[in-house]
Amino acid sequence: MKLRSIEIKNFRSLEQVKLAPLKNFNVLIGKNNSGKSSVFSALTFLHDVLQGKADPTDVLTKLTGNKSLEIELCFLPTSTEREDLINRLINSPSRNQSLSWLYDSQFYREFTFTFRSAIGRAGTLQLTNLVATAQDGLPFKLIGFDSIPTSSNDGKSCFNIDHFAAANMQSLPKHWNAATLYDQFRNTAHIFNIPPNLLQPDSTPSIHFPGLQAVVNLLFDFLNHASFFQPFRHSEAAASVIATPKLNRDGSNLAQRLHSINSNNRSEIDAIAKAISTALPDIGQLQTPLLDNSSSTSIQFISPNGYHVALKNMGGGIEQLLMVFAVLYTTPNDHAIFLEEPETHLHPGAQRFLIEQLQRDGRQVFLTTHSPIFINASHADSIHQVSIRDGRTRIEYVSDYNLAAVLSDIGAKNSDVLLSNAVVFVEGEGDKAVLEIFARKLNLQLSESNIIFLPMGGGNASHLKIRSDVLTGLSSETHIPHLIVIDRDERPEKEVTKLRKNLGDKLHVLSCRELENYLLEPSALLARMREKAKDIKATKEALESVSSDQVADWINEAASKLFEHVLLRKISTEVGGLQGGFLTRKFITEQSKKPLNSASLFNQLDQEIQRHFTASRMGLDLKTIIQRNHKTLSNQWKKPINHLKLAPGEEIINAVFGRYGFTYNKAVDATKIAEHIHVDHVPDEIKQLLGKAKQLVA
Repeated sequence: MKLRSIEIKNFRSLEQVKLAPLKNFNVLIGKNNSGKSSVFSALTFLHDVLQGKADPTDVLTKLTGNKSLEIELCFLPTSTEREDLINRLINSPSRNQSLSWLYDSQFYREFTFTFRSAIGRAGTLQLTNLVATAQDGLPFKLIGFDSIPTSSNDGKSCFNIDHFAAANMQSLPKHWNAATLYDQFRNTAHIFNIPPNLLQPDSTPSIHFPGLQAVVNLLFDFLNHASFFQPFRHSEAAASVIATPKLNRDGSNLAQRLHSINSNNRSEIDAIAKAISTALPDIGQLQTPLLDNSSSTSIQFISPNGYHVALKNMGGGIEQLLMVFAVLYTTPNDHAIFLEEPETHLHPGAQRFLIEQLQRDGRQVFLTTHSPIFINASHADSIHQVSIRDGRTRIEYVSDYNLAAVLSDIGAKNSDVLLSNAVVFVEGEGDKAVLEIFARKLNLQLSESNIIFLPMGGGNASHLKIRSDVLTGLSSETHIPHLIVIDRDERPEKEVTKLRKNLGDKLHVLSCRELENYLLEPSALLARMREKAKDIKATKEALESVSSDQVADWINEAASKLFEHVLLRKISTEVGGLQGGFLTRKFITEQSKKPLNSASLFNQLDQEIQRHFTASRMGLDLKTIIQRNHKTLSNQWKKPINHLKLAPGEEIINAVFGRYGFTYNKAVDATKIAEHIHVDHVPDEIKQLLGKAKQLVA
């Protein structure tokens, strides 16, 4: 069986959490002490309770007084398991028809086990409900217990599916189908007390309940066969030679386990040795020799030049890999693995190799990690974000495919977002660097709060304005607190209005044209020009006599001369590009259905481009666009204060720098200018913006 969902109530900080959907490769991420380990601990606690060896001390949440511990596990059985369960129910040579219809139906497609303890007594955890899913999607109970248990020996009643099968299914009517069968289940009373040994692991199957016992045994098999790795794992340097069928959760018996594998199955130890040497070339030959007293063993490697090196004297990453491989190469692929922080002591290449090995046989894997490599792995079927607030853990499913897709549009990766407490998306690397400088000047300690600035202009999006639909998708798929900051330039007012409506308080549109407009501080520009002139004697001397007031005049003069520039940019923004490109998707779709003649292809495409361009131009009222924008901008330009908001800040700085033969290089100059701006001169809007960013994690 494979886990489809896990729900846990009142286990440590897990007051009520659910992980769903669960798939083959599942990754739990979140900061330290957020509750990731508690999810795995709840499952190991359940297993230990069923084995009669659990320590219930301090596992119940103390947040809201006495509570009952609850754990619910939903499983999908394999086709082989389903057929075996059905055969156990209908095991008679007198059945009068093939069961292929039942194998192919929704019968026994899903089982949900619910465990519940007495209030304040986690050690009394016991199975209270076992639900199967019906053909029509409705559930029915195989085991039901409606009240809260008071002890570990409370009796239960069950729907005796075995009794029903014996009475009704030995000679199935030919007109029956799975839906009819489930209707009979729900409408027929076959309620019996459960025998005491039914819910005990490894018990002899009850003669009267073979079908129900088989379902319960699937759960025991899953927990018994699963490998749980504790976060802190370390093996003993030497250990007694004894038969060791399974690795301990803490890995302490690794030497014993590898020695047992080496003694009993050479092909398995060879597979482990090959994997470790592939991950870490030149490591040498793996050995598990007997020590001098012949009653103990250890782990060592023989290097290519003949040196014997004990594992205890090697890097910790080798030990971690050996632990995982000791399970991965010796157990069937229906044995799940629960692995905490697999990246421990591993360099990036070894981490990538480990990911490939964990996925090699299709088994179900659960990881907790802080590693960007595991988070960014394209193999991850599902990612779950774990966070904690007021002592309560919250778990949220991240649609990995959708998030990765939208992040790729802006040149970012999963880990850029998912390893942060909050994200401020900005338009480019220059914006990121400038805002980080201002945040430090204001002593906001954003990095200490794990609030990051993430540029949206990398990757394929470089030098392009991020489309509105990408911004909307980015916000909807980002499940941590975030803020999107965009320039006002080159976006039509209708588009900005729509973005405000879609994104609400998650959007901040700069009131000035671009971030350079917030760098127009005279003393800072003067200081930067003097830096640029430090090796040019004449220019350096000329700048010594320049005052900040003079630079302020140059800034205003440069801005006032940019009316035509601003007008043309506004008109260009409204006119936009050729909708759909030169060749529309519709045209490509239609033409791809026909044979293409390379000789005539040029004429076909040229005609289509001309037609599309002409049609687009005819639909464009250019005269009205020019008149409207000219009138609007003329009214705004009457107020000199608007010049510094509407004119491109980059052009203004370039004009000021040009007086002394310099050009503005955004990649270098923006941050240098920001560094020279005194904290008292940081613009009020920037202070408010960064304060809002700080509040994302308040």
